Amino acid sequence: MSPKVSIGIPAYNAVQYIEAAINSALSQSVEDIEVFVCDNQSSDATPAVCADIQDRRFRYLRFEGHVGQPGNWNRCVRESRGEFVVLLHADDVLEPGFVGRAVAAMEGAPHASMVHCAVKHIGADGGFLFLQSLGTADHETPGAQFFQRLLLEGCIVNPAGVMVRRRAFKKAGLFFEGVKWGTDWDMWLRLSLEGSVVSIADELALYREHSSSGTAAVVASGRNGRDELLVIDHVLGLVPGPMKLPEGLRAAAIERAAHRTWCWAEEACRAGHPGASRRGVWEALRMNPRLVRKGHVWGLFLASFFGYEFFQRLQRLKHNALA
Repeated sequence: MSPKVSIGIPAYNAVQYIEAAINSALSQSVEDIEVFVCDNQSSDATPAVCADIQDRRFRYLRFEGHVGQPGNWNRCVRESRGEFVVLLHADDVLEPGFVGRAVAAMEGAPHASMVHCAVKHIGADGGFLFLQSLGTADHETPGAQFFQRLLLEGCIVNPAGVMVRRRAFKKAGLFFEGVKWGTDWDMWLRLSLEGSVVSIADELALYREHSSSGTAAVVASGRNGRDELLVIDHVLGLVPGPMKLPEGLRAAAIERAAHRTWCWAEEACRAGHPGASRRGVWEALRMNPRLVRKGHVWGLFLASFFGYEFFQRLQRLKHNALA
């Protein structure tokens, strides 16, 4: 018989963290689960770590061809057999109560397509960084309303603590492989078109930030702005006719995306990726030409040549001039 919950773990050279991810999945309070790893041709000891897991609920899958991150997520979706599906990144961790709380939330909201929880961001060593939450109490949001919020605010749903109703995945389709940045954002937007979204206020998942993560790689590449534009147009093209969206929603979404792109350009500059920072500034200007009048935008562009300290000095001079 099919399990109640499938927890798929997409993995690629994740030996440092994958055992903790697997153990957190197998330690859930709900017993009726399956846990499996979709190994994207790892060249490290990931296969050996998985071979040591002795639990009838666990299986290890290694694929012949290496695919991009979204492609491996789609492998997990295809392999899932449960009524509810969780994708747990190999460097993240679920708290023991996540599955039980998420299943209860889903069963209490039969029209919900997905549920997500508050998430603790941690560093490579497991140290606490900050909390990501959408409220202080559990709540259910109509899909159309959540769609608009997601479109404007970006990916406010952290992938570390998400459960999706299997039938909603079937309706929404697989992860969009046309982008590297915002693949999860694109999916949450499409799932919100299929039903309501439940938010759990408790912190039931850990999201790990480290230099070898996929997010860090995209920041270094400077392609996030271009991908956000692709996501916006992709999901707006899927909105059903009867759903009435506010006029000017696309323009507002692009303006917000331009601001986020500039913020990531600043982060790239701070992290020592000047080329990615310059690309981010240009992408932000392309999305929102009105930014050409903003001094901090050109300050960051110059800082991509002279170093982030240059931008900090400019900001201090501006602050002192206004004081």
